[in-house]
Amino acid sequence: MKLMLILGTGAVYTRLDEILQPLPLEAIVYRHIQKAMDNIEEIDPDVIILDAGAFPRQWKSFVQFIRETERGRHCPVILIKGGNFSREDRNKAAYLGVDSVVNETFTEKGDISSVQSIINAALPEGERKIRDAAGHTIKGKYGLLITNPVNGALIAGEVKTISLEGLVFYPDRPYLVEMLPLRTEIPASSLRAGRNILSPVLRLIKRDTELYFEFISFPGNEQVIFENYLSRTDGASPRPPSRPPSRRPASKVQPK
Repeated sequence: MKLMLILGTGAVYTRLDEILQPLPLEAIVYRHIQKAMDNIEEIDPDVIILDAGAFPRQWKSFVQFIRETERGRHCPVILIKGGNFSREDRNKAAYLGVDSVVNETFTEKGDISSVQSIINAALPEGERKIRDAAGHTIKGKYGLLITNPVNGALIAGEVKTISLEGLVFYPDRPYLVEMLPLRTEIPASSLRAGRNILSPVLRLIKRDTELYFEFISFPGNEQVIFENYLSRTDGASPRPPSRPPSRRPASKVQPK
C-alpha cells in the first residue's frame, strides 16, 4: 500500500511515523506540493495526507485537482490543519470530499484513531490480516531462509508471526536487506513448518526492524500442507481446496 505524505515540517513527519509504525505501508514524502501534484498519477497513492497548515493557499487547489481525476475521486484524503484553519476552511474541505481533518499535534480526541482507521480501511485484505497478526504469539515451529534476489545473500532469522496471508520475519543480519526495495518478490525461500520444508514465493510489503512478507504462491500442493499445519498449530482455518492461490498484479515501479 502506498501513502503519499505532503508535509512542511519534519516534526509532523516524526509524529506521523510513530502513528503509522504498526501499518504495512510505503510512505512517499513530498516537501513541495507542486511536485506532488505533478507525480500523482505516477505514484498512484492509496491514501494522501496533506499538511494544510504548511500550504494554506494551495491545499484547496490540490484536493480539487485530484478529485477531478478518475483515481483520485475515490482516494482518501486526510488534512493536517494548522493554527489558522478556519470554519470556512473546514466547510471547503467537506465540500471537496476530504475524509478527515486532524490537528498537527495529533492531540485532539479522535485524531490518531481517525488516521489509522482510514489507512486500515484502504489496506488490501491480505496486508490487513498480516498487520492484525503482528501481536499474535505463534505456537507452531517455523523457520525461514531467504535469498536476496539483488545480491544472492542467504538470510536466516526468526519468524515472529505467521498467517494464511504472510509472515513477519526478523533477519539475523538486517544489513543484508537494508537496500531491498518494497514490493520486491523473493522467488527463492525455504519455509520450515514443523517437519515440512516449503518453498513459497514472497513479496516484501513493509520493512523496519522486521520484514513483512506476503505469500504470492506455493509450488504443487505445498499451500495445502502449509494451511493444514497452520490450522493444527495456530487455529487458522484452511481455505477451500478448490480455491487457487491468489496473485495480485504487481504495482508500478516506484520513481527514484
